[in-house]
Amino acid sequence: MAMLVADIGGTHARFAVAEAVDGAAPRLARTVTVPTAAAADLAGLVALALERGLGLHPQDAQGTVLAVAGAVQDGRAWLPNAGLTVDAQDACLAGRAVVLNDFVAQAYATLHPEVWASCQVLQEGVARSGPRAVAGAGTGFGACVLVPEEAGWVPLATEMGHTPFPFLPTEQDLQERILAEAGEAILDAVVSGPGLSRVHAWCTGKTMAPAAVAEAISPTHPTCAAFARLYGRALRILALTSLPTSGLFVAGGVAAKNPFLVEHPAFLEEFCACRGYEVMLAAFPVRLVTHPDAGLLGAAVAGCKRRWVV
Repeated sequence: MAMLVADIGGTHARFAVAEAVDGAAPRLARTVTVPTAAAADLAGLVALALERGLGLHPQDAQGTVLAVAGAVQDGRAWLPNAGLTVDAQDACLAGRAVVLNDFVAQAYATLHPEVWASCQVLQEGVARSGPRAVAGAGTGFGACVLVPEEAGWVPLATEMGHTPFPFLPTEQDLQERILAEAGEAILDAVVSGPGLSRVHAWCTGKTMAPAAVAEAISPTHPTCAAFARLYGRALRILALTSLPTSGLFVAGGVAAKNPFLVEHPAFLEEFCACRGYEVMLAAFPVRLVTHPDAGLLGAAVAGCKRRWVV
């Protein structure tokens, strides 16, 4: 039997049928994308995905893995950027479901050979045994750390996106703008799609939607350098708290769709800008996750590790 997997974010909810044969890495048979705001609840999202050709109802699946953009407790999550609650015990899931933070799925995705092979090297570094960190900007900011153990990897989910962002004195105007617009100066409000719009307005005085900003700027634009520096600082915090000797992976739609934002020299300059630890930070491998289905494949990898009761 096939699994049903989903990657539910603040903007889009992606569903897929995942199949794994003879212990091989799981593959996606069908994928469907729906706007997260198009339904009032999880059952509505599932119904909409089925209407659009998903082809597998949860009650007919071996199991369902839902990767969601929110903190998960006891199989239940509230998605603050979508106003949606997702519960593994929801009647529409037929009693065989697991709910994961979306960056736990992104972390598992780095173990999938297709995702690994498609990653872009941002900093070669020297890979050694130890933790692996995955983080990135989308509608908000997410992060997860994989810790190695004898039986494999243990994911440590985080809500790093809701931690305060460290501004420099020269960025006081940006900090005040974000406080006024978002109510709090946290990573979600700075290193994210909405954050890109705020940084652009700070640099140019022009208010534009994130997609319009990405289309309007170039690698030489001041917005690109400013956002790259903020992004690098956020990932430096994660690197210093997790020491990802086996690699740090940049995930999320903002960088995947606009790689020049992390290819800019300011990104790695800021990432390594820690007095006394420059050499250590420069030794961590840093890669950009570019696979369009990374979240779904990561959810499928997580599902393959479970023993489903049929």
